[in-house]
Amino acid sequence: MSTKTVLKILLLLALLQISRSVGAAQTGEYNAIVKLVENFYHVKHKGLPLLARAGMRIARPNGVKSFKLATFENQDFSAAGQSDFYAAMKMTLNAEWRPLLQIRSRQDGQQTYVFTREAGDQFNVLVVTIERRDATVLQVEVAPQALIRWMQNPEQMSRSLIDEATNSSEP
Repeated sequence: MSTKTVLKILLLLALLQISRSVGAAQTGEYNAIVKLVENFYHVKHKGLPLLARAGMRIARPNGVKSFKLATFENQDFSAAGQSDFYAAMKMTLNAEWRPLLQIRSRQDGQQTYVFTREAGDQFNVLVVTIERRDATVLQVEVAPQALIRWMQNPEQMSRSLIDEATNSSEP
């Protein structure tokens, strides 16, 4: 093999490794937030069943390119402080994620956090909702027009994303 061929192969391998690392980092942050919820509250998540994921690909909400969803049902989320969780979450996410919405209620323990970041010509939206007995972590890749529509009614944004994902998973 010539030196040029070896260099081309090494360059190709390096590019493949970089692309895997970037993809793993994007998935890794979502997974890190799911793990943070699990460790912070000492709970376990449920992913969507395979059939539900297939259904979501077919019945995808308008403007959504891809999504990842973890649900935590019938568990206790009252043990730890809300501000401590928010601080841990911000430390877990890289600097590209920008907070868009934060709602915390001391009265009923409900928390909703929405972060966004640019992903080429799309946006990634990360939504974390925590209630006394249930929680959800959702990451979607969405077209800018859909994000603008959701931002017109910010109180319903996270709920509509989660409802779309969970309702599509029902038979």
